[in-house]
Amino acid sequence: MLVHKLGAEIIIAIEPDPRVFRILNRTVKANKLKNIITINKAAYDKSNFSLKLHLSIKAGRSSIFPSHLTRIHEGSITMST
Repeated sequence: MLVHKLGAEIIIAIEPDPRVFRILNRTVKANKLKNIITINKAAYDKSNFSLKLHLSIKAGRSSIFPSHLTRIHEGSITMST
């Protein structure tokens, strides 16, 4: 939330993991940050593309690369960009 303190007019926060997205929204609401737009999508350099997000058992450690997960993951979700 540093950019908020630096005076950004609008902040767009993109978070694909639904669990982390809920935490992000609670943080924005708890701090009464009115200029932050949260989007529960994946960001990628191609349009009309689907990514599989492998969900880690620990929130915040999910990855599009299953080999990057050091612990067993609890499934995956497909996100369109």
